[in-house]
Amino acid sequence: RIASGLMSFDDLISEMLRVVEDPIIGPSVRAALRSKYKLVMIDEFQDTDALQWRIFDRTFFGEIDQSDPSALALVMVGDPKQAIYRFRGADIEAYLTAVRSPRLDRRQMSNNFRSDSALIGVMNGLLGDFAFGDKAISYVQVQSKAKCPPNALMGGGDTFQIRWLPKHDELLSAKGN
Repeated sequence: RIASGLMSFDDLISEMLRVVEDPIIGPSVRAALRSKYKLVMIDEFQDTDALQWRIFDRTFFGEIDQSDPSALALVMVGDPKQAIYRFRGADIEAYLTAVRSPRLDRRQMSNNFRSDSALIGVMNGLLGDFAFGDKAISYVQVQSKAKCPPNALMGGGDTFQIRWLPKHDELLSAKGN
């Protein structure tokens, strides 16, 4: 496929990784990219796969001298609780590998500018410091900075409602689920 001039999205990533990690041309390619891009931002970082992270790590993070005032910045923005692209190769392990780096200056948002303050209060109380499978994927309690007044969610009853259905065997499939 590549020989015919056709490349898929996966081919682009694989080829970029091959070039970046090539022992002959890789160093000059990485240097050229660093020279051109002084600030690199990866939005929705939780949907990054292992190959993509190797490209960014090798090019913009792993070999950078942080004491150099002209060093570039790599900013990764993401919420691992929203990782939804496993079907296309995104891997939460890439996120965890990145955030466990001792060189990473990890910051978390503590203000929520979009949600109803009453809902935020309930979620903070309900989830506390709950970890979602890994302590690096924990619920972060936030403060409401929303411009909407408290209890702005109108017409639906209480701010937060839990609905529970008891198990009804007649509703289960033949497999039991």
